[in-house]
Amino acid sequence: MKTTPETQPLFAVAGTLSVGVICASLYLYVVNREHPLQYLMAIGLICFAWTMRRFVGAGAERNPASSAARRDVTLGIVFACLLLGVGMIGRLGWVDEAFRLRSIGLFSGTFVMLLANVIPKQTGSACSLAIRRAGAWALVLGGLGFALAWLLLPLAYASKAAISIMVFALAYGLVRVVWLIRKFNSRPPRG
Repeated sequence: MKTTPETQPLFAVAGTLSVGVICASLYLYVVNREHPLQYLMAIGLICFAWTMRRFVGAGAERNPASSAARRDVTLGIVFACLLLGVGMIGRLGWVDEAFRLRSIGLFSGTFVMLLANVIPKQTGSACSLAIRRAGAWALVLGGLGFALAWLLLPLAYASKAAISIMVFALAYGLVRVVWLIRKFNSRPPRG
């Protein structure tokens, strides 16, 4: 499967990070037998993600939507590798616990925002598009709040505040979606 010129740098980053995570997992599996299942699961996750990229991107040369989906999966691989990599770097003792926790919180919030950015781009009826947009906005705001809480608040409060922000954003999104469904269902049928 060929990569397009605009996806080649992302592909190279995803590939490099994947190799790094797999090598670190194998190293930790051999050296630190304390959590062997976690290291094997990291390797399996990366292999599964690349397999999904292969299947999602089938026919990308002919179908722009498939090409965009393959790019999104590649971006997901990058974020998964960053999350796994920060955890492994912390296991190796190369960074302190505060940096590890803040990095994972930042990457998690950013990943939620990126996923939410993809949601409303799917096609459908006016009702489904409005519902997707409402859900996506809630996730973007929740992901932004989650990431900022981990970056700016003291560690003692960051986890609870980040989760509270995300729960509040999801509750807002759910209320907004229910309101939109009721709004679209109360309209008289056209015809």
